[in-house]
Amino acid sequence: MKFAKRLRLYLTGVLIGLVFVVFFFNDRISVLTDWMPNKRVLVRLQQTEARYTDNATCLLECFSLDTADVRTIKKSGDVKFRLSDTHSEPLVYVVDGEIKGESYRLTFDATDSTSVLTRVARVNSVADCPCSDASTPD
Repeated sequence: MKFAKRLRLYLTGVLIGLVFVVFFFNDRISVLTDWMPNKRVLVRLQQTEARYTDNATCLLECFSLDTADVRTIKKSGDVKFRLSDTHSEPLVYVVDGEIKGESYRLTFDATDSTSVLTRVARVNSVADCPCSDASTPD
Protein backbone atom coordinates (compact mmCIF):
# COMPACT_ATOMS: atom_id res chain seq x y z
CA MET A 1 0.00 0.00 0.00
CA LYS A 2 1.46 3.34 -1.00
CA PHE A 3 2.10 6.11 1.51
CA ALA A 4 -0.51 8.48 0.05
CA LYS A 5 -3.23 5.85 0.36
CA ARG A 6 -2.23 5.04 3.97
CA LEU A 7 -2.20 8.76 4.86
CA ARG A 8 -5.63 9.26 3.28
CA LEU A 9 -7.01 6.24 5.18
CA TYR A 10 -5.51 7.51 8.45
CA LEU A 11 -6.92 11.02 8.00
CA THR A 12 -10.34 9.58 7.18
CA GLY A 13 -10.28 7.65 10.44
CA VAL A 14 -9.24 10.73 12.41
CA LEU A 15 -12.07 12.72 10.80
CA ILE A 16 -14.64 10.05 11.65
CA GLY A 17 -13.29 9.97 15.22
CA LEU A 18 -13.61 13.75 15.56
CA VAL A 19 -17.21 13.61 14.34
CA PHE A 20 -18.00 10.97 16.99
CA VAL A 21 -16.32 13.02 19.73
CA VAL A 22 -18.31 16.14 18.83
CA PHE A 23 -21.53 14.10 18.57
CA PHE A 24 -21.16 12.28 21.91
CA PHE A 25 -19.49 15.02 23.96
CA ASN A 26 -21.15 18.11 22.48
CA ASP A 27 -22.46 19.32 25.86
CA ARG A 28 -18.98 18.89 27.39
CA ILE A 29 -16.91 20.15 24.45
CA SER A 30 -15.47 22.85 26.72
CA VAL A 31 -13.33 20.12 28.29
CA LEU A 32 -11.34 20.14 25.05
CA THR A 33 -11.05 23.94 24.81
CA ASP A 34 -10.91 25.20 28.41
CA TRP A 35 -7.72 23.54 29.57
CA MET A 36 -5.40 26.55 29.74
CA PRO A 37 -4.89 27.93 33.29
CA ASN A 38 -6.33 31.39 32.52
CA LYS A 39 -9.53 29.93 31.06
CA ARG A 40 -9.91 27.41 33.89
CA VAL A 41 -9.78 30.17 36.51
CA LEU A 42 -12.28 32.31 34.60
CA VAL A 43 -14.69 29.38 34.23
CA ARG A 44 -14.34 28.66 37.95
CA LEU A 45 -15.16 32.29 38.80
CA GLN A 46 -18.17 32.21 36.46
CA GLN A 47 -19.58 28.99 37.88
CA THR A 48 -19.41 29.96 41.55
CA GLU A 49 -21.87 32.16 43.40
CA ALA A 50 -20.86 35.82 43.10
CA ARG A 51 -20.64 37.91 46.26
CA TYR A 52 -19.38 41.42 46.87
CA THR A 53 -17.84 43.07 49.92
CA ASP A 54 -19.13 46.46 50.99
CA ASN A 55 -15.85 48.07 49.91
CA ALA A 56 -16.05 46.42 46.47
CA THR A 57 -19.65 47.60 46.04
CA CYS A 58 -18.58 51.13 46.95
CA LEU A 59 -15.70 50.97 44.45
CA LEU A 60 -17.99 49.64 41.70
CA GLU A 61 -20.33 52.59 42.26
CA CYS A 62 -17.39 55.00 42.30
CA PHE A 63 -16.15 53.72 38.92
CA SER A 64 -19.73 53.60 37.50
CA LEU A 65 -19.53 49.83 37.05
CA ASP A 66 -22.17 47.22 37.79
CA THR A 67 -22.40 43.45 38.15
CA ALA A 68 -22.79 43.00 34.39
CA ASP A 69 -19.38 44.60 33.93
CA VAL A 70 -17.93 42.22 36.53
CA ARG A 71 -19.43 39.28 34.63
CA THR A 72 -17.88 40.59 31.41
CA ILE A 73 -14.44 40.69 33.01
CA LYS A 74 -15.01 37.19 34.41
CA LYS A 75 -15.64 35.96 30.85
CA SER A 76 -12.89 37.71 28.93
CA GLY A 77 -10.39 38.90 31.53
CA ASP A 78 -6.73 38.10 31.95
CA VAL A 79 -5.75 36.38 35.20
CA LYS A 80 -2.55 37.85 36.66
CA PHE A 81 -0.99 34.80 38.29
CA ARG A 82 2.03 36.78 39.55
CA LEU A 83 -0.28 38.96 41.62
CA SER A 84 -2.61 36.10 42.61
CA ASP A 85 -2.15 33.86 45.63
CA THR A 86 -3.03 30.35 44.48
CA HIS A 87 -1.66 28.61 47.57
CA SER A 88 -3.79 30.30 50.21
CA GLU A 89 -7.25 29.46 51.46
CA PRO A 90 -9.37 31.02 50.01
CA LEU A 91 -7.61 31.30 46.67
CA VAL A 92 -6.98 34.90 45.64
CA TYR A 93 -7.21 35.68 41.92
CA VAL A 94 -6.40 39.03 40.35
CA VAL A 95 -8.14 39.55 37.00
CA ASP A 96 -7.52 42.42 34.59
CA GLY A 97 -10.12 43.46 32.05
CA GLU A 98 -11.28 46.34 29.95
CA ILE A 99 -14.67 47.99 30.32
CA LYS A 100 -15.77 51.16 28.52
CA GLY A 101 -12.25 51.86 27.30
CA GLU A 102 -10.71 51.71 30.80
CA SER A 103 -8.59 48.91 32.28
CA TYR A 104 -9.70 47.56 35.66
CA ARG A 105 -8.16 45.12 38.09
CA LEU A 106 -10.54 42.96 40.13
CA THR A 107 -9.48 40.82 43.08
CA PHE A 108 -11.54 37.73 43.96
CA ASP A 109 -11.39 35.41 46.96
CA ALA A 110 -12.49 32.07 45.54
CA THR A 111 -13.70 29.01 47.42
CA ASP A 112 -15.37 25.89 46.03
CA SER A 113 -18.83 27.48 46.01
CA THR A 114 -18.34 31.26 46.05
CA SER A 115 -16.23 33.97 44.52
CA VAL A 116 -16.12 37.16 46.57
CA LEU A 117 -15.11 40.39 44.85
CA THR A 118 -12.93 42.13 47.42
CA ARG A 119 -11.20 44.91 45.52
CA VAL A 120 -11.64 46.96 42.37
CA ALA A 121 -8.98 49.29 40.98
CA ARG A 122 -8.47 51.25 37.80
CA VAL A 123 -5.12 50.26 36.29
CA ASN A 124 -2.55 53.03 35.73
CA SER A 125 -4.63 55.83 37.20
CA VAL A 126 -5.56 57.22 40.58
CA ALA A 127 -9.22 57.33 41.52
CA ASP A 128 -10.81 59.94 43.73
CA CYS A 129 -13.27 57.78 45.64
CA PRO A 130 -14.47 57.95 49.23
CA CYS A 131 -13.87 54.21 49.59
CA SER A 132 -10.82 53.12 51.59
CA ASP A 133 -8.96 51.20 48.80
CA ALA A 134 -9.76 53.50 45.91
CA SER A 135 -6.85 55.89 46.23
CA THR A 136 -4.07 53.34 45.69
CA PRO A 137 -3.44 52.41 42.05
CA ASP A 138 -1.86 49.10 41.08
